[in-house]
Amino acid sequence: MPTTLYAVALLGSLLTVQAPAGTPGTPDKPVKAWNGSLSAGLSLTVGNRDTSNFNVAFDLSHDKKRGNVFKADGLYLRGKSEANLTGDQLRLNLRDEITFKGRGFLFGQARYLRDRFKGIDYMIAPAAGIGYKLVQSNGSSVGLSGGVGGVWERDRNAGLSNSVSVTFDQKMSLQVTSNATVTQSFAALWKTEDVTDALYTLNAGLAAGISAHAQLKVEVLSTYKNRPTGTAVRKNDAALLMSVVYKI
Repeated sequence: MPTTLYAVALLGSLLTVQAPAGTPGTPDKPVKAWNGSLSAGLSLTVGNRDTSNFNVAFDLSHDKKRGNVFKADGLYLRGKSEANLTGDQLRLNLRDEITFKGRGFLFGQARYLRDRFKGIDYMIAPAAGIGYKLVQSNGSSVGLSGGVGGVWERDRNAGLSNSVSVTFDQKMSLQVTSNATVTQSFAALWKTEDVTDALYTLNAGLAAGISAHAQLKVEVLSTYKNRPTGTAVRKNDAALLMSVVYKI
């Protein structure tokens, strides 16, 4: 499964590299200091089976126009079938990037994950490293980065553990039309105490504008933990999210 996720991530990068850049000689749009969005989605079924699924997310970025960009994002998922909880996940990410030599950048980040059905009470993973933007043009970007850090995890079955970690990230954004954008990201975290104890996250989405500040978004999120604790815990969880996005 990790190999499949990585292959999909690289395919996304190749598609973006082959995408046409903006019209030569056309100046880039002015960069806003603050950019962000809020999104929420809800689905309900009633009758033979009552189900509900809810998701809320945000992202925020601040470009200081000095080669330093701060980014933050978060996502909360919750689902029920009849009276049984079927999903409960919270993830938060903070990241600061400092550009050097054109497309290269240094970064520092901190990530938080709580996933009830993976048995993760919490996972905190700060890291720092280096990255490079393979593509950066009007409406399109592909970036790769890797770093080292630490990870503290409290598992419902295994208790508290900590380790040095190695991280890898790949992100893509492709503007396919004037009001439609394809996004894709892949993230991996390996614990050096046991490299088979790894966490992989793949996200792919399509957003289409419905007004100057609103979009409809469909995305798939896959979370794969190579060594979950507990015999009833599956390695992979996938979610299909549909939401309305309001751009700040």
